[in-house]
Amino acid sequence: LVIDGILGLGATPPPRPAEGGVISWISQQKRDSDLYVALDLPSGLHPADASTPGPVFPAHLTLALGSVKIGCLRDSALPWVGQIRGVNVNFGVPAPKTTGDFFLPSGAVHLIRRRSADLHKTTAGVVHLWTGSHPYPGAAFLSSLGALRSGAGYVRLFNDRTISAPLSPHLPELLLSDFQAGGAPEVDTFLKGANLKGANAYVIGSGLPPFETLERFLSEILPNAKEPIVLDAGALDVIARRPELISCATCPLILTPHVGELSRLIGKPVLDRADSAKEWLDRHPTTTLVVKGPHTLVAHGKRPISFNGSGGPAMATAGMGDLLAGLLGGLLSSGYPVWDACRLAVLWHGWAADHSSPQGGPSVLATDVARHLPVAWRTMAIG
Repeated sequence: LVIDGILGLGATPPPRPAEGGVISWISQQKRDSDLYVALDLPSGLHPADASTPGPVFPAHLTLALGSVKIGCLRDSALPWVGQIRGVNVNFGVPAPKTTGDFFLPSGAVHLIRRRSADLHKTTAGVVHLWTGSHPYPGAAFLSSLGALRSGAGYVRLFNDRTISAPLSPHLPELLLSDFQAGGAPEVDTFLKGANLKGANAYVIGSGLPPFETLERFLSEILPNAKEPIVLDAGALDVIARRPELISCATCPLILTPHVGELSRLIGKPVLDRADSAKEWLDRHPTTTLVVKGPHTLVAHGKRPISFNGSGGPAMATAGMGDLLAGLLGGLLSSGYPVWDACRLAVLWHGWAADHSSPQGGPSVLATDVARHLPVAWRTMAIG
């Protein structure tokens, strides 16, 4: 165990020659079996812009004291900071300007709403999804499972029967609406449902290819929907190709790209997710971005970007985004404001993965995360 406290709070790089020599020597001695821990931020890393004008302590884990420095949250800092965990310390003075918005499980209690004693399944929230395809049938299962676990009262999946029928034995609570293979849901039915009362949130795109049928469906539904729509995967690639569809939307739009999808949305490589998110929002300020990856970030308008304080590299497995899209749709259907729903869904998702990790193994599966959602919610709700 190697603990870095070489440079104190408020110090900025580069380190002085003697300190830099120690940091360089420590870096050279690093072995895979060692655990390198940085206090507050790795010595040698700039707290604001993550610049490294000299040697930097290569941490596996950074324990942020009181607040997380913005520099630790930049993508370029990831090789130095490793995983970040917040330590609540009241220094009795205002947080420095280099502080980032790092949303921790301990903060969820301020967002979680108590469910009304007279709540009914028709008032708990209704989610409609068009997710999953023959190459990615699991996306339909995982997004539906996420929505069901979210607290929504009704969850309805729209897809062709070859995708939806096999789900019934595994998700008997899921409602199904079939359409012809290769087609799309009928727009009015997708918006209103069988009971004509409508859904409270929609999830579109997880596991779908960006084919012409999906493009046509989005061009019809975006000008007519009033409730929030979560756009994922194939739907994002349609938007990248047809960004003018955004201006037609009459409802809140939440886009959930990973780095590759964000690159296609902005039309160039992503060097830093926060910078690229701001670039997208400059063009489309009414949308909300959930940019997946280490410390998944949530961005909207001129708000400070919120970085997630749960989860870790064990989550780098297929299907995680599908589960998250369903969770997000479910929280939106329950009446959470868009900003709160996005931050809470991302935090809950990662916190459930953290509860899964002690079971062992280098990674966790999306189904592992789904199994731990109830206990993760319970621990967040009690603060």
